[in-house]
Order: sequence, then structure tokens, then C-alpha cells
Amino acid sequence: MANTIPFMDPQCVECPLWQGHRCRLGTRSRLRYRRLPGGATVYHQGDPPQAVGVLRKGYMRLVRFNDEGRRIGLGLAQSGDLIGGMLERPLDHMAESITPVHLCQVDAAEFERGMRADPVMRHEIVRNITEQLSRAQELIWRRGQLTSRERVVDFIVRSTQIMLSEDQPDGSVIVEICLPRSDWADLADTTVETVSRTMTWLAARGEVQPLQRARYRIADPKRLARMARLAA
Repeated sequence: MANTIPFMDPQCVECPLWQGHRCRLGTRSRLRYRRLPGGATVYHQGDPPQAVGVLRKGYMRLVRFNDEGRRIGLGLAQSGDLIGGMLERPLDHMAESITPVHLCQVDAAEFERGMRADPVMRHEIVRNITEQLSRAQELIWRRGQLTSRERVVDFIVRSTQIMLSEDQPDGSVIVEICLPRSDWADLADTTVETVSRTMTWLAARGEVQPLQRARYRIADPKRLARMARLAA
């Protein structure tokens, strides 16, 4: 029978990730709870993995620079995602906070001991890594199959699923997209100018209505998904 460290950080007790069995770092000793502002670099590409953590709240961008120095957006880290890498290899991308974030971390060696000792923790880590890989594969598919306009529409549709949103009585959805448009462009593999033109095009057709403070009314999410070739 596997042994676990009988430790529970007080920060974990009310954490929805712990309550939902999506995080097991609370079974580790020397748990660090960090709050970082938007724009902070958590680690750089090529760094040795000194700490591994779980994103508790907020959003982070995952970015890689290729051999020519081109910046490539790899995706968006969200609540519950593993942040960091394993002990043996340098990190192949960088992670930056987009919004203020809450992050729970342990050192990499402690994390690997937990993986060996706690089968539930190991299961959850594998589950999340698989989920992140699936999202990365979908991102590659969208970049290869959709036009730049469709990719921007796709981003808006997906934001209703992962960001704060409110269903309205008329069937519309109000979503708060708390990312700067440069991140919209990175995730859609396009330019900020294309994002702006697409938003103007959608607004003229009554599909998306800009509200105040990064909030948007989506008239019909299913119709918008069809416009991005995401649904039949």
C-alpha cells in the first residue's frame, strides 16, 4: 500500500480543486501558495524545472520560441492545470501570467516523490497532462483547417466554456473575456488587426455585442460555432 505524507495546508481546505479531487499537492510537505500579478513570468524556456504547481485561479499563456526566434502560442493554462515540468529535462516553453493568478507549488523533487508515493495524485497528474495534450492537438488542428477569421470566432466560442459567462433568458450568453487582444491573436495564430476586423464584422451582423469591461453578448453560441465550422 502506498504511503502518503499526512499533511494538509490550510489553504487547501476551501479550494474547489481539492474538493473536486483535481489536485493532490495538499498531500505534499513544503507546499507554497503564491499570488502573482498579471504579466509575471513564472518560468522561462530552457530553465531546469525547479518547481511544479497547479494553477488555482486565473489564466496563463504558454509560449515557445523556435530556432528562428519566432514566438509561438501553445495554449492557455486555466484553473486546475499543471504548471511546470519534470525533473530530468529543461522546460521547452515559458509560462506567463495573463491575469492575476493563484498558484500552488512544490519543488520538483518533492513533486516526483509524491508521484511515486500517491497513486491518486499520479492519476490526477496523468489525467491533466492528457487533457492539456488534447487541447494542444485541437489547437494544431484549428490552425491547419480554419481560416484566420474562423479561428477568432472559435476563440470567442471557447471563451464561453472556460471563462465567466452568464446564460440569458433570450438564449444569448454574456461572457467576460479577461485577456488582452494580443493573446486572442496568439491563440488564434493571427494578428491583433485581424481580431479587430473580425469583431467589427461580427458586431455588424449582430452576432457579438461589445459591452463594458471586457464583457460581450453572444447572440447565439451555436450559430457562432457553425460559423467557425465547429458544429454541423
